[in-house]
Amino acid sequence: MTPQNDTQLNYSWDIYNPSPWTSEVYFYIYWSIYAAHDTFTPADIINNNSATSTVYGKGDVVQILKWDSTWLDYVGHKTMLVTNVDDSDNKNTFKMTYHSQNTPGRRLLYICSNYNTSDYRVRFYKIV
Repeated sequence: MTPQNDTQLNYSWDIYNPSPWTSEVYFYIYWSIYAAHDTFTPADIINNNSATSTVYGKGDVVQILKWDSTWLDYVGHKTMLVTNVDDSDNKNTFKMTYHSQNTPGRRLLYICSNYNTSDYRVRFYKIV
């Protein structure tokens, strides 16, 4: 059966309402348990982007985490898919796709520059 709406999609997963694919917070909770992952500061990515390129690649997921004073932890804020790795500048730059602005191929270095404060972290999930 193909889900026809959000409620059917939520109930089509073992964890549901909301499912770990439709909520950044629940994605973070679910996949932090079930997928290998590493967390960096945005500055780590900007200053040493090649540190992640040997482990992660096309098909993996990157999530921007934001500090939440209610949870007293970083929680999912923006979830993106690695759709390409561009090595034209010898920096192994990840190209990300995400839906919030219908954005294909945005450089992770650019994205991290917009979140380069202590309020944010960048988590890589090994999906493939």
